[in-house]
Amino acid sequence: MDRLMMMIDLFPQETVDYMTSLEQAVGQRDGPQIRSMAHVLKGVAGSLSASQLQATAEAMEGAASSDAENMATLYGQLDYAYRQFCERIEQEKNTTEDAEQEKAATSAAPVNLSQVLPLMAARLEAAEYIDPEELSAMQAGLSKPDELALMDQLRKQLMQLDNQAALQIIKQWLASTKAH
Repeated sequence: MDRLMMMIDLFPQETVDYMTSLEQAVGQRDGPQIRSMAHVLKGVAGSLSASQLQATAEAMEGAASSDAENMATLYGQLDYAYRQFCERIEQEKNTTEDAEQEKAATSAAPVNLSQVLPLMAARLEAAEYIDPEELSAMQAGLSKPDELALMDQLRKQLMQLDNQAALQIIKQWLASTKAH
């Protein structure tokens, strides 16, 4: 996983010159060069799950030898998809850094599940990714066996990316604590 994150992190800075070279090839109407570069970009984008960038690179690759008139338009679409993907990477990095800072600030503090779980439920309902490691930090502030078991169940569901099951566990927990 660390290798993939490193690739994603390096993508924007490592591809700036590549995009400039591709733009120059488009300006020169160098079909073979465009096709080759679009093919490489398509593969990298696919490896990083950048589906819009991948699809646009694929269209550019396919049109490189037969549709020179539309290359500038396709490059504009490719450049837009590229910039969008780079922005998503930057946003994700900022979110991750914020979560790490929050995790460090709360890792030793006692945890009140009746306050934390509704916030977590709201995040899950908004289809927000919750890193299972967040639960590890919270678990350090828990002492009751049933709370520790709850965290284990939640962590398992989040590791499987099953937000609906995690949400159900939280709702059941909250309902049972209100009943007492």
